[in-house]
Amino acid sequence: MSSVKALDMWYRTFRNTSIFSWIRIAGVGVAGIMLVMYMLTSSNAPGREGRGFLRKRTDSGEDGLMQATHMASQPDAPAELGEVAPLPIMLYIVAVFAIGGLVFAGWLAQWVLAKDEGDKKMQEVSDAIREGAAGFLSTQYTTIFKLAVVVLVAVYFLYSVRTPPRNLPGVQSSSLALCVAISFAVGCV
Repeated sequence: MSSVKALDMWYRTFRNTSIFSWIRIAGVGVAGIMLVMYMLTSSNAPGREGRGFLRKRTDSGEDGLMQATHMASQPDAPAELGEVAPLPIMLYIVAVFAIGGLVFAGWLAQWVLAKDEGDKKMQEVSDAIREGAAGFLSTQYTTIFKLAVVVLVAVYFLYSVRTPPRNLPGVQSSSLALCVAISFAVGCV
């Protein structure tokens, strides 16, 4: 527990330095530049046939992911589905709101951590609560880890005995099971 307290105290000290402020500003700047570069490089640039974020929709049909999924699930699905349609604009809107939520959560966390810790008595109570919360989280994560391992083994087993989908020709059940199990494990983290 003392190493957790030491790390917490180091972070609180480091958070009040100008280096931490510059790192945050640089992170926001890099993220903004990456977003602008993505929007510019995937726009209606010549030679790109207008398949980007800023493209004008000229088709009136419902081409896209849903139609491709429906086509792939048909019994007489072709082996090659052709070109994949671009992602719908709603996906970008959802991504912007998700990033905005993360930024707000970061701001809110910084605001709470910047508040005064109080007098000596309040700090003693705070340390006791912090220690209890750390013990609870340790127990919680241990239990979740054990459950995740059981589910990981079950997912691998179920995908290994399943016939691979027709839209993945040449893929063996064991390879598909391994990929899905790794995806599940990474998602758990």
